[in-house]
Order: sequence, then C-alpha cells, then structure tokens
Amino acid sequence: MQRVLILGMSGAGKSTLAAQLGQKLSLPVTHLDNLYHTAGWVPRPEALVTAAFNALAATPQWVADGNFYALSHALRARADLIIFLDFPTLYCLGQILRRHLRHKLGLQRRTDLSAGLDDEISWAFLTWVWRWRRDNRPK
Repeated sequence: MQRVLILGMSGAGKSTLAAQLGQKLSLPVTHLDNLYHTAGWVPRPEALVTAAFNALAATPQWVADGNFYALSHALRARADLIIFLDFPTLYCLGQILRRHLRHKLGLQRRTDLSAGLDDEISWAFLTWVWRWRRDNRPK
C-alpha cells in the first residue's frame, strides 16, 4: 500500500487516521483542506485545487484525507486503498465540538491545519455538517 485516500464527514476522524497510517506505513500525509483553502478558510479556485490534487495523485506515495469527493477523481483513481469513514451525524458533530473545545482550552493543537486555518465553528459549518449525509455523502 503506497497511496491511501481517506474520505468522510467532518469530525469522522480522517486526519487522525491519516496521521496514524502515515506513521505506520512511513508515507507522507497530506490533509486536503490545506490544498483547498487559503488563510481564513477561503476556497482556492477550483482549477488550482484540481491541479494540486492531480499533482499529489501523480506522486508515488501518500496518505490523503478530506471530503472533496467531486474534486478527488485522480486521487481515487490512483489510490491503492480508499477508506470511507461513515459515522452518524450526531457522533461527528460531537467530535467537532470536543475537538474545538480542546483547541480553545489549549489542551490540544490541530497539527493537521496549515497556518491561517484555525479551528473555527460557525453556524454555516454546523449546518453543512448536519446536511452532509443528505447533500454531500458520495452516492
């Protein structure tokens, strides 16, 4: 296994699993949020994101995690293993809230995010998570 893609809802544990697999398999880990967003969670243009995802897919070894199913065709095509974390919405919302609280209290830092991508919770984000299974879950 040289190329692993982990997909799923926010709060499902994708980044944690990616870090663990990367360490166990001695593979570089890429968190797709860092390729998709600029500082302040501003999305990059879709063409740039697709090019970045395609460039990553072309490399010989990686573990990548994210929920960018529509833009990750090249990654899915090249992956030796695809893991889809499909947990209930309430579980994922609970994980998001626990993660955010640990971050805000200084008990744990999110090492999976690039500079400028702080752990933030907004009503828009929570609504997106609540609707993810209906609107975004890969069919």
